[in-house]
Amino acid sequence: MIKLLKTITDERLGLRLARLGFGWVEVFWQGGKVVGSQLRSRCNGESDRRLGKRIEQVWRHGLKRGGFQIEAPGLSSFARIVLRRTAMIPFGEVMSYGKLARAVGKPGAARAVGQVMAHNPLPLFFPCHRVVAHNGRLGGFTGGQGLKIRLLEFEGWQVKGRGKNARLIK
Repeated sequence: MIKLLKTITDERLGLRLARLGFGWVEVFWQGGKVVGSQLRSRCNGESDRRLGKRIEQVWRHGLKRGGFQIEAPGLSSFARIVLRRTAMIPFGEVMSYGKLARAVGKPGAARAVGQVMAHNPLPLFFPCHRVVAHNGRLGGFTGGQGLKIRLLEFEGWQVKGRGKNARLIK
């Protein structure tokens, strides 16, 4: 179930770690629901193997496969719509900011889509690394360009160039 709510309760946050093929994931829990995640190159702690397997299912097959309940507080209705659509981008595929804007019924809102991607509180569940510029340039990524490249390479892409000139090639 995906609930993208606007607020979060005052319950205490829990943290669980999982190691995947591209690095580590920190998953923040509250009341049995995922409320945040961070992708990391390195992490100190013990990996939860069961969580890792569930995350791998989400990563490869979409949100319906992992059985997670998700709440993403503080998002606008536009951000919730964009993130729901981002979750439908299949493993190994990418979509441009402009195409994603058109897919949510807001042609011309590519920059606004980019802002949603930049502030994505659940990058594992809403794979914003799969959103790139129309010309194949990578665009930004909260975890840094190196992590975005590693995620895309994990999904079968190759990246040519560095910095602002980095582009996807298949």
